[in-house]
Amino acid sequence: MLYKIITEDAWARSQSSDRILLSDFDSTFVHFAEEEDVERIGKDFFPHDSSLVVLTVDPSLLPGRLVKEKNPGGKKEYYHLYDGYVPRSSVVSHRTLSQCMKAVVVREYGGIEMLSYTEISMPNPGPKDFLVKVHASGINPVDVKICSGHLSEVIPVSFPFIPGVDVSGEIVARGAEVQSDLQLGEEVFFFTPLNLGGGQAEFCAVAAELVARKPHSLSHVEAASLPVVGLTVLQTLRDYASLSAGQKVLIHAGAGGVGSFAIQYAKHCGAKVFTTARQQNHAYVKSLGADVVIDHETEDFVEICQQAGGMDVVLETLGGLIYPRSIQATRDGGFVPCIVNPPDADSKALAEKHLITTDFILLTGKSSDLDTISSLVEQKIIRPTVSKELSLEEIQEAHRQLESGRTVGKWVFSIR
Repeated sequence: MLYKIITEDAWARSQSSDRILLSDFDSTFVHFAEEEDVERIGKDFFPHDSSLVVLTVDPSLLPGRLVKEKNPGGKKEYYHLYDGYVPRSSVVSHRTLSQCMKAVVVREYGGIEMLSYTEISMPNPGPKDFLVKVHASGINPVDVKICSGHLSEVIPVSFPFIPGVDVSGEIVARGAEVQSDLQLGEEVFFFTPLNLGGGQAEFCAVAAELVARKPHSLSHVEAASLPVVGLTVLQTLRDYASLSAGQKVLIHAGAGGVGSFAIQYAKHCGAKVFTTARQQNHAYVKSLGADVVIDHETEDFVEICQQAGGMDVVLETLGGLIYPRSIQATRDGGFVPCIVNPPDADSKALAEKHLITTDFILLTGKSSDLDTISSLVEQKIIRPTVSKELSLEEIQEAHRQLESGRTVGKWVFSIR
C-alpha cells in the first residue's frame, strides 16, 4: 500500500467526485509516501495545516505511470504517478492525521520498568479494520507474561508494543472493505489477537470480524472486563471439555478474573463446582456459585477431588507444578484444558495413562462468542466482576499487583 496526504478541505471537496481532488502542487504529478514517511511529510509539506487526511491507496488500482524516483535535489526516493490521477476506488481506507495518541508502550521485553505511558503514533487501520476510540481496557495476567517475554516463543510481539487485548469503545472509522452491520458511532467490545495487543491506548485498530456490540446494560468499564475471561471459559469448558449438567468441575483460582467467570458459567451449565481460593475469598467465590471451596494454603485439592470420585473437568489456570497435580485430580477419561503452558512430557504420559485429554488452549477472538457473552450478561446469568478501576498512568502498579497473584475479580483501565 502507498499513502497520500491531502488537506481535510481537499478530502471534503472530493466526496462528490469519482477521483480525489488534490492540492495545486500535485497538478503535474501525484506524490505518494510509504508508511514510515507519512508523519514527516505531513509536517514538511503541510506545516500550516492542522487537519490532514491520510489516504491508504492500492497502487494496482492507479491509472498512469507509477515511478519510484528522487525528487529534484533530494536524496530519498518516492513514488510519483505521471499522467494519472487518484480514483476514489483506489482508496482502501483513510484516517485523520492527528499525529499522536497516549498509550502504554513497551519497547523491549523486561520487568515493569519497561512499561511507560507516553505518546505514540495513531494506529493506521487497514481496509478490513475498524478504528475504535477506546473508553476502557482490561488487564490480564497474560499481559504481564507477554510484556516480560515469558511467552515470547509462543506469542512473539513486535516493538514498540502496546499491550492490552480487552477493549470497549466506539467505532470512529471503518475501512473500505469492512463487511459488517456495525456503523460509525456504535459502542462495541472485542478481543484483539495476543500478539498484536493495542488495547491500552486512546485508539485501537482492529479487524472488523472480531468486533461485537457492547452489552447494552453494561458500562464500558464493565464490558472491557469480559472478552478475555469470557472467551477463555467458552473455549475451554464449552468447546474443549463439553462441560454438561451433573458433571464435577474444578476451577483453580476461583477469585481471579477467569475463575470468577468460570464459576458462574459452570453453575449455569448445571455442573457441581469445586474451586480453590484463599480463606479471605471464600465468601466471594461462594457468592458466584461455588459448591465446594478448597483452601489451597491449608488443604490438598488432589485429595479432596479424588475423595469426590475425581473431576470430570479441571480448568487449569495456574500451570507449572500444579499442572500434573490437576491431572491427578481428574477421573479417567476426563479433561484438563490449560491456559498457562503446554504439558511437559511427564504430564502428557500421566494423562495418556488415564485416558485424560489435556492441552494448552490458546485463546482466539470470535465475535460470535462475544455475542454469546452478551446474551449471558443480558440474561443475568453472568455478572461482571470488576474489583478495581485504574488509569493508564498506573500501569506499572497494575502489573506489580497481577504478578503477586492476589488480585480478586477483574481490573480495568478507564481511559475516557
